[in-house]
Amino acid sequence: YHALCDALGYLADLDEAESARPVRSRYPADPATMPSGRMMITSHHKSGSVFLREVIKPIAKHFGLKIWFKFYDPEPDGGWDICFHQHGRVQDVMFETDFRGVHTIRHPMGLIHSAACYHEICSEPWVDVPLQRFDRATFDALSDREIYNEIKAPNTTLERQAELMHPVSDGAFDSGFAFGGRTYREMLKNCATLSEKLIFEMHCFSQGVVRDMVLFPSDARFFMITLEDISRDHEMVALRRLFVHLGFAGEALDTCLEFSAKQCLWNTQTLPGHATTGVKEDWRQTLPIAVLREYRSLFGWPERALGYSL
Repeated sequence: YHALCDALGYLADLDEAESARPVRSRYPADPATMPSGRMMITSHHKSGSVFLREVIKPIAKHFGLKIWFKFYDPEPDGGWDICFHQHGRVQDVMFETDFRGVHTIRHPMGLIHSAACYHEICSEPWVDVPLQRFDRATFDALSDREIYNEIKAPNTTLERQAELMHPVSDGAFDSGFAFGGRTYREMLKNCATLSEKLIFEMHCFSQGVVRDMVLFPSDARFFMITLEDISRDHEMVALRRLFVHLGFAGEALDTCLEFSAKQCLWNTQTLPGHATTGVKEDWRQTLPIAVLREYRSLFGWPERALGYSL
């Protein structure tokens, strides 16, 4: 009995030591360091898309891997090694059998807060298109590759942009806000308080994002990681597990972590100024009761479904 307890304690110590390992491996690199299959990387609006993109690009270049940016480009004729899609729309490629995936998420309320800040100041062309309504069909249009590319094309007229953003509604959700020809940015700027901005945002664009995030397919091929883990984990434990899941080992794993560290918010001199991040969670200290009540009425408890607590 005592020998068994000693053995279990030894294994627990090993597991703890492994999770606390520094970024550089203490052990000789395994010669078989590269994934044998393809990789699928996906996230949601304001949940780590920029981080993933800026990490995956140098990794792909270093190892000679072909990236398909699914939201912007058609599938390449020559195939792909990494499929990157920033809107969590992977259903049409789920039939692929030879891939391992990454799915990043964020606390829904933190996502809403960040999106409300971002959409008021961002340079995305759709926020300046006069609208009559915002519903699920509008959200789906903005996360469709062909429609989004046409909206942002420099020769697309405002009338055509508005037409593209007002397809026939499928009735899944309506924001309930009457735009009356105002733009998304104008609607946010016309909100008198932060509470009003958050309520507007959670009913409009971010409603689609939160619902997509919660309903992401449950699939063991995907490793789920939170933006909060990426932002705060100085030891890079979660990122190490992510790259191991993808099939990296030895020196290749160390290389991936080195590229990642350059983009981690805890390792940069200044935080991005365009929106809130996973490092700061100001919304936790300033979340008004009225906003929380509206959030619960609209979504229920989505953070619990994603493994968070409020």
